[in-house]
Amino acid sequence: MTEFEAVPAVAGDATARAGTIVMKFGGTSVGDPEKLKDVAARIVAAHRRGTRVVAVLSATGDTTDELVRLAYEISPTPEPRELDMLISVGERISCALAAMAIHDLGDEAISLTGSQAGIVTDTVHGKAKIVDVRARRIHEALDQGKVVLVAGFQGVSTDLDITTGLLGTNTWGILGYRPEYATSLVKNWILYSAARTIEAYAKSRTAG
Repeated sequence: MTEFEAVPAVAGDATARAGTIVMKFGGTSVGDPEKLKDVAARIVAAHRRGTRVVAVLSATGDTTDELVRLAYEISPTPEPRELDMLISVGERISCALAAMAIHDLGDEAISLTGSQAGIVTDTVHGKAKIVDVRARRIHEALDQGKVVLVAGFQGVSTDLDITTGLLGTNTWGILGYRPEYATSLVKNWILYSAARTIEAYAKSRTAG
């Protein structure tokens, strides 16, 4: 499902940031190359209407599930840090491929990992929560007229490790306290379903 969220102005900016939308595309929407091209066309269409576009993409199809299964085939108890490293890959693949498709359609785009997008989390692997959003690169790219593609599902911890995690009331607390953090709406879905997938798979292995 695709959702659209308005992104409010960043406090203190000289130029208003009105007309920016966040487009979110789940795994089914980007499930194969043709669907990814369709997503790229929809993003470009929005961009050409004069809208500044930030799109957050999930991993294609069952990529995350497959990576989790692979991890548990290698180890019955995967190291949480390395599991985050592994399962963060799918969203980056989607974003890079979508950026290529957007370029082919004649628009400029840049793909960013969670860390590059400035999503800072705590240090709890697999269930990290956002503690800060430093969206400078997102806003710079938007100011340059580029579509920004942010890899969902991930951030960077205060220890500088890749993290994946749950976003709950803390996210909305950040948004309420600091309006400029509204860009973190692109992260408001990052790992709830994937965390459930990991937990369910681990339980099934134990039960087996």
